[in-house]
Amino acid sequence: MYGHTEANIEQTWRTVETVWSETASSEVARAFLLAYRVMGIIIEEQGNNGFLSHGTPHCNVRRDYIDTPTGIRRKHADMFL
Repeated sequence: MYGHTEANIEQTWRTVETVWSETASSEVARAFLLAYRVMGIIIEEQGNNGFLSHGTPHCNVRRDYIDTPTGIRRKHADMFL
């Protein structure tokens, strides 16, 4: 964004503020949920990343959750993470 030079603190902070103001709460919540589910796969595989040879894991966050003004909620109350 700034060529081949390191961005100074003011440039960095402006970018952070822009991203923060344009990112919906639901996007942040979905990112945390996706990380949680991927970590579960890694734990199940005991740290082996062979599952990646089949492509990126689809953890069904979009299928299981809907956006709300303050984040996300489960589509079905009886579902678990």
